[in-house]
Amino acid sequence: MHYISFKNLNKKQYLEIFKYCFLFKKKTIKLKNINVGILFLLPSTRTKSSFLISCKKMGINIIDILIKDTQQNRGEKKADTYKIFSLYFDIIITRGIKNYKLFSNKIINALDYNEHPTQIINDLFTIIELKGKIDVNITWVGRCNNVFKSLYYAYKIFNFNLKVFSIKKEIKNFKIKNQKNIYKACKNADFVMTDTWNSMGEKKKKKYKKLKIKKKYINKSTYFMHCLPLYRGKEIEKNVLKNENCIIWKQAKNKIISSQAILYFFLKIK
Repeated sequence: MHYISFKNLNKKQYLEIFKYCFLFKKKTIKLKNINVGILFLLPSTRTKSSFLISCKKMGINIIDILIKDTQQNRGEKKADTYKIFSLYFDIIITRGIKNYKLFSNKIINALDYNEHPTQIINDLFTIIELKGKIDVNITWVGRCNNVFKSLYYAYKIFNFNLKVFSIKKEIKNFKIKNQKNIYKACKNADFVMTDTWNSMGEKKKKKYKKLKIKKKYINKSTYFMHCLPLYRGKEIEKNVLKNENCIIWKQAKNKIISSQAILYFFLKIK
């Protein structure tokens, strides 16, 4: 199967993945005769590194596929290249792919222009690890980008409490109320989440000052999350990172755990 959107799995399946996350926190499960390709057409720091490390830990053969080194540079059709990849690999982890239909094997979308489902799996695991449950109060402050879209689908599946402070013209595409006051939106949140203002591929770098998170919005009982990369002084005040409840580094480190759980889950299913 192709895992492209957070909608592709149901609640029971996600709970199984979270169960594997806690399992991989305690030990690593070794797998034999598994070949995984990682095909990233967009930049990555944490996601790519975490999947590479996860495969090494699990004994999986992984190849970092660089398109510049393939025959596509000499005019080979994309469909032919991807057909070969489908024949060679049990799973391909992708980033920035637009036409998933060209692959006949299992695909894990590690970010495209529509969604970032593996990020939200990781973030929800981090939330469960801290709170012991998924039924929490989450406030999203930021653009309605690919990360938010996956979070929104998670909200639909798990029915946790989600408040959003975003851009009016962007939030109208989602069936959720846009909060009028950023301070009130964050006030009773267990977790405040955000992302960079401008996504990869956006040509115009706009500023959205009203979305800037200040330290005073994060109280002593609220955790602050950011999927990174972050830009100090833009989407957040610099001193937000000094807050003891800022868990962005824990969140990032957990990607090595959630990546193993994701791979294990998708290698098990047919």
